Amino acid sequence: MAIYDTVLHPTDFRPEAQNAFAHALRIAVASHGLLNVIHVGDFKKGVSWEAFPHVRPMLTRWGFLPARATLKEMHELGIGVKKVELGAESTANLVAGYIVENGPSLVVIATHQRRGIDRLLHASISEKVARRTHARTLFVPQGVDGFVRTATGEITLRRVLVPLKLGLAPQFAVDEAVRIVRLLDCHDVRFTLLHIGSKYAMPRVHIASEHNWKVDRVCAAGVVEEQIVKAARSHRADLIVMVTQGHAGFLDAVRGNSTERVLHDAPCPVLAIPKHRRV
Repeated sequence: MAIYDTVLHPTDFRPEAQNAFAHALRIAVASHGLLNVIHVGDFKKGVSWEAFPHVRPMLTRWGFLPARATLKEMHELGIGVKKVELGAESTANLVAGYIVENGPSLVVIATHQRRGIDRLLHASISEKVARRTHARTLFVPQGVDGFVRTATGEITLRRVLVPLKLGLAPQFAVDEAVRIVRLLDCHDVRFTLLHIGSKYAMPRVHIASEHNWKVDRVCAAGVVEEQIVKAARSHRADLIVMVTQGHAGFLDAVRGNSTERVLHDAPCPVLAIPKHRRV
C-alpha cells in the first residue's frame, strides 16, 4: 500500500485554517512521513511562525509525545517537519512551483467556499494551485470540522462518499478511498459509491471488505455536482473522494471543474485525485 510519505501544507496562518493543519499533521503521523509546511503571505505584516500551532505541543496534546518532548523523540515517532517561507507576490504561482519542484504525495490545504461573483473576482488560491500542479489534494473547507479533531487528534472518518463516472478512472477513486481509510486505521466505515445516471450504466468497481466495512451503491438523477453535495449531506459523509480531469473548455474555466463546484458547497473535506496521477 502506497502512503503519503510527504505531506505538504501551505498556510497563511489564519486561525480558521488550523483544522487543515491538523489534518495534514495527523496524516503525516499515520504515514510516518515528512510534513512540509510552507508559509505564504506578506511578511511585512509581521506574521511569524509563532502565530502557528507548533508541531510538538500539538502532538503532545494528542498523546503521541510526552510533555517537553525533544526533537529526537519526535523523530523516533517517525515524522519529520520542514518549514519553508514563500513571499506574498503571485502566491498561487509560488506555491504551485514549489509543489511541482518537490513532488509531494499529498497536498492538504484550507479553502474558502466562495460563491457567485465573489468567487469569480477572488478565485480561491487553493483551486489555482490544484489546477496548475495536478497534485493529489485534500481540501479542508474553512468552517468545516473534517475528520480530524484539532483539539485531540481523534479521527472520525466513518462515512466516505465516492462519486463514480465512466472515463474518470472510477476504480482509481475507490482505491484511493480505501487507501486513506486503511492508512488511518478506520473501522466500521461505510462507503457510498454514487453514480449519477442509470443503474445499468453504473461503473463496475471492486472494494475490499474488512474491518466491518459496508458498501452502498447508489444511483441518482440530476445535475452531477448538486447530486454529489446532496448525497454527501444525506449520507453524512466525512470525506468525498473524487477523480478530476481538469478544465474541459471555456465554461469550465469560468465555473470551475466538477470537483471545484462540489467543493464550494461540500459539507466535508474533498480529496481530489488527478485522473493521470500514478500511485
